[in-house]
Amino acid sequence: MRAGHAGLKPQDAAHLATAAMANVAELHTFDERLLALDRQIDKLDGSKLRICKPDPAPRPTLDPPLVERMKRG
Repeated sequence: MRAGHAGLKPQDAAHLATAAMANVAELHTFDERLLALDRQIDKLDGSKLRICKPDPAPRPTLDPPLVERMKRG
């Protein structure tokens, strides 16, 4: 928010900050305000945060890695 994004809602700023600090590959959203910030937020590792819409193509039987690990215990 201090970097010139003062119009962000606190919840959106928290999501962006969390993604940037965690060095996530991409932040998925349908929020046009956040999509406009694609590659404008610096991540902790120095790269830019990629903000994009989620891939609408369903993945037939693949679970996300976290869900897969939870299933294994």
